Amino acid sequence: MSKQSNRQNDEIHVSDAPTIPGLTFRHYRGEVDFAAMVQVIEGSKAVDQIERSISVEDIKRSFAHLVNCDPYKDVLLVEIEGNPVGYSRVWWHKEQDNELIYYHFAYLLPAWRGKGIRRVLLRKNEQRLREIAAGHSIDDLHFFRAWAHDTEKDWKSLLIDEEYQPERYFFEMVRPDLEKLPDIPLPDGLEIRP
Repeated sequence: MSKQSNRQNDEIHVSDAPTIPGLTFRHYRGEVDFAAMVQVIEGSKAVDQIERSISVEDIKRSFAHLVNCDPYKDVLLVEIEGNPVGYSRVWWHKEQDNELIYYHFAYLLPAWRGKGIRRVLLRKNEQRLREIAAGHSIDDLHFFRAWAHDTEKDWKSLLIDEEYQPERYFFEMVRPDLEKLPDIPLPDGLEIRP
């Protein structure tokens, strides 16, 4: 997926942006932004204690299969003096029980956290999701949803500060090896087969 960029029209004026020299918010420009996204994710994982490895190809593959997300409207990038420091994305999904879930995230390099940039991204995400929701049925329940690992202290505290509440918890568990696995029978009616 690619699209020619008009750089003069892709900057976004953000009235409540913090006063930081060279700070700009802009729209997604296409595949040329994938390397910047990888740079931000990779630059955040040590502080956030997230074990992840991501490449430009991973982002490209993900963006080739987006659902209910137009990256040219639903992705924002943040730069300082033209250097990428963060980005965000929004999308939505309708649950079977008449709930519309409006998802979002905002990555920001650790050196720029605590300065108000990520809060602006979060609020711009919510603003965009409200625009999307305006075209959906008012009979459905509407919810914002974001996620955070326990180790993502900055993002987690921002979400709580913005009145998000924990909805569910997930756990990752690790075994030291695949040796000496206990023999535990499956419940009646379940079987494992090729």
